[in-house]
Amino acid sequence: MWNVALSGLVYLPLDGPIQPFFYAGAGRSYWTVEAEFLRNDPAHRISRKSSSDFYWHIGFGAEASVDENLNIRIGYRSWTARIEPPRSWPHTPNEYRWRRRALDVSVHWAFGAAGERPSSAERSGRRPGADSGRWYLGGAINTLHSEREHNSLLSTELDFSGPRIYGGYRFNEWFALEAEAGRSSSRGFVWNAIFNVRLDMWNVALSGLFYLPLDGPVQPFAYAGAGRSYWTIDAELLRNFEGHRFVKESSSDFYWHIGFGAEARVDENLRIRIGYRSWVARMKPSRVWAVDAKKYRYRRQALDVAVHWVF
Repeated sequence: MWNVALSGLVYLPLDGPIQPFFYAGAGRSYWTVEAEFLRNDPAHRISRKSSSDFYWHIGFGAEASVDENLNIRIGYRSWTARIEPPRSWPHTPNEYRWRRRALDVSVHWAFGAAGERPSSAERSGRRPGADSGRWYLGGAINTLHSEREHNSLLSTELDFSGPRIYGGYRFNEWFALEAEAGRSSSRGFVWNAIFNVRLDMWNVALSGLFYLPLDGPVQPFAYAGAGRSYWTIDAELLRNFEGHRFVKESSSDFYWHIGFGAEARVDENLRIRIGYRSWVARMKPSRVWAVDAKKYRYRRQALDVAVHWVF
């Protein structure tokens, strides 16, 4: 799906480094759908269709001024779209109205004169090593993709989302130690719609962060650590069985993770961070799932946006 849109943004002109805003606008989506019919059909069929739809959207967000030109924005918006399916799809018109919600993180560069407005560095009185010897605490929104290694025809790919909290201590300009706890969940059909799955996962981890101590407002970092996932899965077996059966189980797994990211100093205390990390987890299934244990190694990748306060 491709989108083009035109929006108007109305800012709340606060004196601080963060300005809330609201926006409204209109756009058009251009989309292509390709669907394979797997069940309740004499033979597999493939349907393809391309179309577009016009929509109105509304939303809100906040914009942080990192320095005189660099700004970071977090925004949320919602709209309703209508998709007309191929004629071979059984449907009623109301079933193909879609409520869409989008959460995005963006960075932009402001051109032109900044006038009398001081930069965030001037507002914060920032100096090298300003964060050394300080505690911090914050929260984040995670988006996580999980894919089973050695995928076969019965592939397993799930997308998770959820919140996490974290806190740590910055020992010096280049190293910090951080602990975290978070929860994420996923729902959907897997294994060619054999299972209808709901999976809830909790994570606790301890990480070391290694910063590149630049003088500017943005500091890149790499991190490595270890953690444990506690998960609960509810799965409904839909096909190839004598009636539907339900599987519910809980377990946990230990993992090592690595990642990288960047942290922006908005003022003396407020920080915004964007990070990516990857790890391999192992899920031990119940006996109902008759498969090779090696096929339950999962490669997980997480992208998160975080905000924390330095004390």
